[in-house]
Amino acid sequence: IWDWVVQFFPRASRDKVRSSGRAAWGSLTAFVRATVLVALADAVGIALVAVILQVPLALAIGVLVFLGAFIPIVGALISGMVAVLVALVAHGPITALLMLAGVVAVQQIESHVLQ
Repeated sequence: IWDWVVQFFPRASRDKVRSSGRAAWGSLTAFVRATVLVALADAVGIALVAVILQVPLALAIGVLVFLGAFIPIVGALISGMVAVLVALVAHGPITALLMLAGVVAVQQIESHVLQ
């Protein structure tokens, strides 16, 4: 498809356009791979905290955290908030505070080590 798009550019600039497209594709691929790895680490960490605290739906929380990592700025906040709210409803405020501490710890480790 990219070769077809390149044909719309003038002959003199096709080589530059082709190489720019390849460089952009490489950057996008690397970004997506890194985001998937970071999202997976977040999901596993927060799901593990939920399992340790015996919060119900720990696997679903992990999946939600994984998917939330792909939503810029608010995804991690909302998915972490859901994990804390499930802990609050299931086991009370102490477990919710421990879940909050676990979510914050996992996200800080992810932000400062993985990113």
